Amino acid sequence: MVHPIKVQLNDLMVKREEFEADVSLRSERLDAAGVGLHGSLLDKEGYPRADIDIMSIRTDRKRIAELTNDHKSVTNQIEKLIQELHAATKDSKPSHDRPSAPAASTTDKPPEQSNGIAAPVPAGRPVHAAQYSRPLAVVDGVSEASPASRAGIQVGDALVSLGGASWESGTISLQQIAAAVQASEGKEVPAIVLRQGETVSLKLTPERWAGQGLLGCHLRPIGDTTRG
Repeated sequence: MVHPIKVQLNDLMVKREEFEADVSLRSERLDAAGVGLHGSLLDKEGYPRADIDIMSIRTDRKRIAELTNDHKSVTNQIEKLIQELHAATKDSKPSHDRPSAPAASTTDKPPEQSNGIAAPVPAGRPVHAAQYSRPLAVVDGVSEASPASRAGIQVGDALVSLGGASWESGTISLQQIAAAVQASEGKEVPAIVLRQGETVSLKLTPERWAGQGLLGCHLRPIGDTTRG
């Protein structure tokens, strides 16, 4: 039986995708008119331009502003539900099934390359959560048939490492994650996520596909990861 929170998450993600598609369509119309979101609708003499449909442009601009606010609201709801799903799943597991915290030791530190940056952990290798204790972002959307979906990434996963990019290696923003993804296009890279309190090692290949981006998943910053 599908968890009711997952049903709500799916509905909200569909709604968010509809918002994004609507914004994209209206933005394309504004760009085609040569005015965008902020271009002037007046001519050099200060009169309304006769070469554009001012009413339609104003309507699109207003609707984009509304959709942007709606998108932000839905994204916040998705993030809240993901947290609730994590808590509900964790609480539903018998105590004897929950992994105990590993004892602190020097072996719990991430492996390092010669340059001091945390090295990627091969997919399939057991990984202690203590090695990557600070997630970079949470996955709040995965497109069907995308590279992320094929790799086994799921909504609610907390991304802690991607191709060696982690908090420990100095990665603290989604821009840095995006740069790491771009640099790994067409190459298989290890990814580590926290899922329902457990650490999962995956193999991911960023590549062009039918949808947008190289991964096909939407990442939401966690706490301080929004810092540039």
